[in-house]
Amino acid sequence: MKPVRGIVFDPSFERLLLGLMYRRCTGKLPFFAGGPFSLQELDLKKMPEPSWVRVRCRLAGICGTDLRALRLAFSSRSASVAAKRSVTRPVCMGHEAVGEVVEVGANVRTLVPGQRVVLVPGGACLGLGAPEPCEMCGKGLPLLCLKRDEFVPGLAFGAGWSEQFVRHELELFALSDDISDEQAVLIEPLACAVHAVLRRPPVPNDTVVVIGCGTIGLGIILALKALGMPIRIIAVAKHSYQLNHARAMGADLVLTSDRGDLYQQLASALGTEVRARGKRNRLLRHGAAVIYDAVGSGATLQDALRWARPRGSVVVEGVTARPSPADCTAIWFKEVDLVGSHGHGVEDYDGQKIHAFNLVMQWIRQRKIVIDGLITHRHRLLDYKQAMRAADAKTKSNATKVLLDMGPS
Repeated sequence: MKPVRGIVFDPSFERLLLGLMYRRCTGKLPFFAGGPFSLQELDLKKMPEPSWVRVRCRLAGICGTDLRALRLAFSSRSASVAAKRSVTRPVCMGHEAVGEVVEVGANVRTLVPGQRVVLVPGGACLGLGAPEPCEMCGKGLPLLCLKRDEFVPGLAFGAGWSEQFVRHELELFALSDDISDEQAVLIEPLACAVHAVLRRPPVPNDTVVVIGCGTIGLGIILALKALGMPIRIIAVAKHSYQLNHARAMGADLVLTSDRGDLYQQLASALGTEVRARGKRNRLLRHGAAVIYDAVGSGATLQDALRWARPRGSVVVEGVTARPSPADCTAIWFKEVDLVGSHGHGVEDYDGQKIHAFNLVMQWIRQRKIVIDGLITHRHRLLDYKQAMRAADAKTKSNATKVLLDMGPS
């Protein structure tokens, strides 16, 4: 069988140290011989268990979590690191992936060779062979699985950034024929956006604010529009090129710090005023009903809490691996609800239980979600360094979603 190639992250002490030194000295992603990232030939497992499936990858996306790893922007003080059994084991990267089933185990009942699937990241109880699901898996929330860190797929299993990967059938989502590969590769990040919106959905005539206009932020705007209710959406973008993207997705107003003070801009848009005690201690007197923070830094969280109306909500979907200080006095002062959002799962929507992946696929079919413009770059696997650099340097590349094309090189 032809060797399977994949992008490997090796977080051993020596490679990480060299990578951090390279990053600090050059400001570039740590792509060099002996560094933590490399394209390798993988000794992919034969079917390890009867319920596992082999998939040939077609397209894979680069997400913000991937970029944080590529930038070596993580911390041993993160809660996510505390949960891990190992932080030094080499892993194959990538979790936004669409592919074609090429082999199924003897007990697989839901998939057949030739069928297209999307990878559902995050091991869960049943996929690990547990006889009964834990409390979170029982609620349809596998990314909160109480055992999810007991098994991390090693290099022999591949991942989204490898030409093939092997996964349990429960970690794969079957696609209908009317969904293109380009739509399919966006189902996972869009499901994250849908999950965030449904963690604290708006009500008719609310004004909401979306912080961040990358893939997740734009996905939140799309999900808000797909709800089909009269709401006003204000987006806050970091990069000027994102303004048109946010408007195209359905934002009613897009603000950027390039155009002046965001507090004053929001106050004007919301018909309220800025209350201040010096330049660093400010808040909006009223504010928005819900703030969706798709960045998740300490700075954006602090602003989000101060931009919410009394008894409003802040939903944090942006994932950051570095603990950062944020002033949380606005939580009690305004009685703001602070809500976390992690990944995706079974959602409560329109009186039914439905997985976020199914809901996204349904909305794509109904054209409530249109992905035009989200995919901006596409590179072959051999050109992965060029792809990663485009995703990293957004001000130069104007990138939103960058894809790796796993077709013949």
